[in-house]
Amino acid sequence: MDVASVEQLLAVLEKSRLLDSAQLAEARQLVQPGDDPRTAAKSLVHRQLITRWQAGQLLAGRSSFYLGKYRLIELIGHGGMGSVFLGQHVTMHRRVALKVISRELCHHRAALDRFLAEGRAVAALDHPNIVRAYSIDNEGDRYYLVMEYVDGDDFQCLVERDGPMRESLAADYIAQAADGLEHAHQQGLIHGDVKPSNLLVNRQGVVKILDLGLARLVGGASATEAKSNEPLFGSVDYLAPEQAIKSPAVDGRADIYSLGCTLYFLLIGHPPFSQGTLPERILKHQTQQPPDLRTIRPGISDEIASICCKMMSKKAENRFPTAAAVSQSLRQWLAGDVRRPPMPPLPKAKRLEEP
Repeated sequence: MDVASVEQLLAVLEKSRLLDSAQLAEARQLVQPGDDPRTAAKSLVHRQLITRWQAGQLLAGRSSFYLGKYRLIELIGHGGMGSVFLGQHVTMHRRVALKVISRELCHHRAALDRFLAEGRAVAALDHPNIVRAYSIDNEGDRYYLVMEYVDGDDFQCLVERDGPMRESLAADYIAQAADGLEHAHQQGLIHGDVKPSNLLVNRQGVVKILDLGLARLVGGASATEAKSNEPLFGSVDYLAPEQAIKSPAVDGRADIYSLGCTLYFLLIGHPPFSQGTLPERILKHQTQQPPDLRTIRPGISDEIASICCKMMSKKAENRFPTAAAVSQSLRQWLAGDVRRPPMPPLPKAKRLEEP
């Protein structure tokens, strides 16, 4: 229930335990009894006593901001599996990303067991190009994954903001992502949903693979169940052909296809097949070759166009055999790259709206 007065707002704020006694006293001095609650909340945000997300929750009358040993600071993502929050450990003050699994998944025993098994496998990964998973924990019936927080932007945001990338930068980013995928594949995990919004770049230019929560184990009972009942199904515009037809033979080369589509996006500003309905785009991934990179953006090197095309081969056996081979090809090209005249700019990408 929304708060109706500043007094109610301060009461909810005190109950939330977001502020210590000194900060709470500052908040009481900052707002006036006759103020509108929203105006008062804005003042608290401006003074950096609370965040905008916390203010919205307080105005809605919500006072729960703790999950285990973590204080919730911001909502930074939401998807089918649950919500992702920026959190801070209450004693260590280390910032982390908290992926809170949806209640539907938590109440489905088989799905929860599979998530826990896969979460343990993801937590065992240790690579600079993969967002690290620290632990899985629960508070009552709410299970959550504690992950590394990356201060940066994803590929989708970078291209929407700055336009298509120069090919050397795109090649470097994709090579880094391939290195991370190779490590996951070697540990028996395939991502299954590689796309621009799942690849982050931190302030130091290091690429981090996000959302391995959709990954599946390769081999073992969990993999058999996943392959027979819940095949990997990523995002339509970056979906490998074998994923769309629910093939039981999905392996790491599906990630290579999706990574190739991502390279295409970085260079052109939109996915290989950006027009048509959802079923039409799925069919195009099955049957059509995307427009040649060099036709859309003159100046792109033959080598990069060839690498991208091979990554997006319709048949898995015609792609690079491993993500390591992708990285090696891109780094060999980068090592021999010479200065070229700048390519003509392209318009910025528009975010695709999908249900």
